[in-house]
Amino acid sequence: MIKLKNKYKNKSALLIMGGASIIKNKYDLGKLASMHDVTFLESKGLTPEFLNYNISPDYLLMFFPEKTYSNSLQNQFIQAKSSNYNLINDLKEEFTEEWFKFETNFDDILNEVNPTRPHKRFFYKPEKFFHDSPITLIKNFPSMKIIVENDNYISHRKTLRFIQNEFLKFSSTKKTEQPNNISSNFFDTQNNFSYNEVDDLVVFNSILNVINSSSMYLYLVLEFLGFKKCTIIGMDMSLIGSMEYSSEFTFKNMKTYKNFFKNCKYSFSYDFPRGIKKAIPIYIYRLLTQLLNIEISMENLKKNNEEFIYNSFGLIDEFMRTKRQIYELEQIFSFIGDKYTNIYDEYKYAVKLPIIKNISFNEFVSK
Repeated sequence: MIKLKNKYKNKSALLIMGGASIIKNKYDLGKLASMHDVTFLESKGLTPEFLNYNISPDYLLMFFPEKTYSNSLQNQFIQAKSSNYNLINDLKEEFTEEWFKFETNFDDILNEVNPTRPHKRFFYKPEKFFHDSPITLIKNFPSMKIIVENDNYISHRKTLRFIQNEFLKFSSTKKTEQPNNISSNFFDTQNNFSYNEVDDLVVFNSILNVINSSSMYLYLVLEFLGFKKCTIIGMDMSLIGSMEYSSEFTFKNMKTYKNFFKNCKYSFSYDFPRGIKKAIPIYIYRLLTQLLNIEISMENLKKNNEEFIYNSFGLIDEFMRTKRQIYELEQIFSFIGDKYTNIYDEYKYAVKLPIIKNISFNEFVSK
């Protein structure tokens, strides 16, 4: 990867992030790709439906290889299993067979590792993955290069060894701690986009420690490659999945998805907002504990209030990502946003991205 430093200095990039808006709005990805020099595809965006666009992505963003071992629907099945929830009655009839296949193959593919942690309860066995997952579709693009974090590549080497595509690896020296209350200057502008070369490996000096794992590396890599302009499509900031496997297309309706979401939300992440019904007793418990232990202070009260607000009102909207993630994007784009444009059309499960230009698909292609 070191040889790609500033390779695309005067070039444009298309970032296909795989959000449901791509399917819902019937975007012509082929036309959009033809308007750019280089095309990147987010790993969960590689689905059977994507093959129909007749696009050959230049790069697959596989920062975390395990994300390619299941498609979005199969990942929701894993979340249901992790939460001891049977979602068979929530799915459209045509997807119930997928659930039965999943249940049949589950023990052969996954191991239970952390029974008490829904978001990390199961891990993939070596050389195991689900059918129609992104990793099974990579063979359709033999010239596509794969960008991967080096430690993650090493951890998954057994499973990845059958892939013939070229891997471009990078690493990092540290991951900064994520403060609960993010200050406006928590980005180290000098280190966040700098790197060293160690044995032909690009090693970023610092990693932006953000909640969205894809964002953690995406902007570091793009800055390293040196693009003049970048266009984003399908970065919806939702929690309903990717492409044709998004919940709006696979569940009977969004009311049944709400059943799944309500019962499985802790499988999304460790610190997923608890909701106001649980936020209140958590707040009272923290306060009483601090009073009993004589630990009450203005600092602790401030932390309690911040935690309560996050747990109660932490999501942008129903089935959407957290407000904290939007804030993190604001920080990133405040440094590099002038080169980014987001394709956005009205859709219930998509939001405009902060700082950067948001433009409709028709307006963009008619420029």
